[in-house]
Amino acid sequence: MRSLRDRLSQFDPTPTKGRKKSRPTSKVEAGRDVDSLIDAGFEWQGSPPTGYLRSEFSLEEKSWPGSPHEVIPRDAWLRLTGETELPPPPWGVIDTETTGLDSGTGTMVFLLGVVLWEETGAKAVQYFLPEPAAEARMWADVVDEFANVGAWISYNGKAFDLPRLRTRMALQRREAEIFLRPHLDLIHPCRRLARDWLVDGRLQTMEQAFLGHTRSDDLPGWEVPEVYYTYLVDGEDTGLDRVAEHNRWDIENLLRLSACISDCFLDRPQARPLPPVARFQLGRALHARGICDDASVHLERVVEEGDADLASRSRLLLSQIYRRLTRHPEAEAHLRAVVHAQPEWVDPHVELAKLLEHRLRDVPGATNAAEAALNALRRRMDLQARSSARDEEFVRALVHRLARLRRKAERAAEA
Repeated sequence: MRSLRDRLSQFDPTPTKGRKKSRPTSKVEAGRDVDSLIDAGFEWQGSPPTGYLRSEFSLEEKSWPGSPHEVIPRDAWLRLTGETELPPPPWGVIDTETTGLDSGTGTMVFLLGVVLWEETGAKAVQYFLPEPAAEARMWADVVDEFANVGAWISYNGKAFDLPRLRTRMALQRREAEIFLRPHLDLIHPCRRLARDWLVDGRLQTMEQAFLGHTRSDDLPGWEVPEVYYTYLVDGEDTGLDRVAEHNRWDIENLLRLSACISDCFLDRPQARPLPPVARFQLGRALHARGICDDASVHLERVVEEGDADLASRSRLLLSQIYRRLTRHPEAEAHLRAVVHAQPEWVDPHVELAKLLEHRLRDVPGATNAAEAALNALRRRMDLQARSSARDEEFVRALVHRLARLRRKAERAAEA
């Protein structure tokens, strides 16, 4: 059977004259074509064409934050994933390099990096696929090595890395159960904190913001597939060692980033100081998980430290939290502060009317708040060229609320 290189070469329109002839896969020898990886510490497992390369090294103490359950205890796991059960160690911090971004069977995972995070330390393992013929053996060994992993940590792994790994496993007719374990995908809490704060949600941006780490001479991610394609088709190593280094930085920094994000969500003393806009998003995230007491602590700090608009947004959310905790006077105080600071903002008026009517039994106050909401809404509609159906429906609802409140006031006066 002809090699993949030979089959691809017949579709290559580039003239063969002056171009290096592709070598057959069967002639690849250990240490040949992959010299940069060998120099970087990779070793052959088996022989070409069915062998692959593997590297293993222990992490330096500064890169290992401690045991998994100390760094990410049950409370942090709940806040970050929404899951109540804390998986047993070891955990795997995982990242892949692929031939593209597509999700089809033509996208190959040619480099897998995993930090095996145990109670007593952490080691990094990398698997490199020199050619498609080695997939069966490599994935078999991956399944054996990581069979006891209790959970995975990644950055966008739920949507990208693990689905592609399961696809490669399926093509080799292997069970992919190891990639179905509990999963902490850091992209979600990181992007939550980064909203309205950082320029984008890339991993390198998070490293700079949370770890103070800036990569130097790193191979851009968009160049990685081209380096592998050049190696696979032409037999030329144009930077495989830099691809491996890029992957190594990913998994090491992901380990440290998981500890940093956990500290932020637990509000530990060593947590990175967050700007008010990020602290507001942290409060929102905790509120969404139902962790109201801690959410209120963060939002109260935003009220003190943030600008006027952010303080008003925090107060509105605090009013919801305090109403949920049946701390109605505090909810009222925050809503009154919002309507005083932002009189044209309709929603706080409406929420104040609901609170006064249903919880504090203050019908006159609720009537005044509903009237203020209706007036603010009509002023907003007058400034618009065309009223939306939603605004029209909102007006009808407020008119109905006011009519009901006035009837209540009349019955109370008659009594």
